[in-house]
Amino acid sequence: MEPTITQQQLDENKIRSEIYTEHVPRVQQPKSNPAEALDAIQNILPQIYHLSNYPQDQKSLSDLCYAVLQRISKFNSMTIPAVADAQLTLANLYVQGVPNYDLDTHIPDFHKAFALYESSARRGNLDAVFNAALCYEKGVGVGASYPKAVHNYKKAALRNHPGAMFRLGTALQKGDLGLPPNPRDAIKWLRLATKYATRTYPHALYEFAMMHETGITGLVYTDYVYMMELLAQGALLGHGGCQVKLGEIYSDGLYGCEKSVAKSVYFYSMAADSGNPEGMFELGGIYLSGAKDESTNLDLPSSVSDSVRWVSLAAECGLPRALYAMGYFAEQGMTVAQGKNGTPNPKAALSWYKRAAVAGEEKAVRKLEELGVDIDWKAFRKLEANEKANQTNINSLQVGGGVGKAAKRVQQGVTGGLSELRNKVVGRHSQVDEELDGGHKVSALFSVCMI
Repeated sequence: MEPTITQQQLDENKIRSEIYTEHVPRVQQPKSNPAEALDAIQNILPQIYHLSNYPQDQKSLSDLCYAVLQRISKFNSMTIPAVADAQLTLANLYVQGVPNYDLDTHIPDFHKAFALYESSARRGNLDAVFNAALCYEKGVGVGASYPKAVHNYKKAALRNHPGAMFRLGTALQKGDLGLPPNPRDAIKWLRLATKYATRTYPHALYEFAMMHETGITGLVYTDYVYMMELLAQGALLGHGGCQVKLGEIYSDGLYGCEKSVAKSVYFYSMAADSGNPEGMFELGGIYLSGAKDESTNLDLPSSVSDSVRWVSLAAECGLPRALYAMGYFAEQGMTVAQGKNGTPNPKAALSWYKRAAVAGEEKAVRKLEELGVDIDWKAFRKLEANEKANQTNINSLQVGGGVGKAAKRVQQGVTGGLSELRNKVVGRHSQVDEELDGGHKVSALFSVCMI
């Protein structure tokens, strides 16, 4: 009897065939056509992690990409755009590794990355200018220097880089980077950043939306309609904060919006899918209780297994509420594998409660007091600080702190199924996804909000 070939294996074989027939041949002559070689590499890199059944191919393709990028990056030409782009791509690999492939083994090399960012920036690459500014701000790969960071942020912002605009805006808002607080200029930069927002840099949409939630005396008027438009645009560009906020709005019927279970599920699932811990946690709560919405025929049955699965991912991201919830699950014997029929595990529950208490969850502190547990706060806080330092080491070159390993596993599709869930909520989900890159940045998702 012939072995059964799974759909995953078929998909992997298709991806592997495409890589070796369409992209690898284009990588072979980087000197004669560096732009084509770079384009091939940028197509190969995000596909490497899909080849889990071919670990040797994963390594050889990864090595090939590094080697060719290193060759292109050494070209002396200041006028070939591919050189600056290759330097930026290689620098990002030194920081974060091959996307989703070597999450647990990659050791960042910030010194090599900074040198490449600087070289790429001299060739006019705005993302490299921005990343060089981040290096100066964080003191990674180079000595920390707020004046140099501000210089590079301004250089990129004046050429409409949304990430640089956002960072200048928040710095002027809070008085960071050695700049004096200047709310008026902060609003100017944040407003411009919303105009040029992209999937990589959507952060200003959330900040500016929150300003219009409460208003700022003499500078920003309260405007819920405009706030909703900004949140919708941010949600469409993948900003987890915008997605969670919309989920809250429709869950509670805030700002004149009618309560909608379906819309709440839709946006929380988007947030969870994009790796947002709050979205994961809220989705876990929805699975725990189940959800019904007659207006959209949504009927999501309760599932303890799915609830624990999503809450555990949120806990892995360090969300205090999720850490406490995992303690409760362990105490009640609720697991992914056995649902609500597992065996209670008081030892694991106590460990979760301690972690939640250290993270600042008041419910966990009260729980430990009820149990009569004495905590060595100094030891636990040291452990927590070490964990945070390890996470920051990987994510320090991203606006807003980056995405952790748990979140990246969600983006890899390990948890899966959320597209189907949203499709149950809104029949036109596929249309929304199609419009994501088609220029309808507000109208597509906002129309879902208005269903």
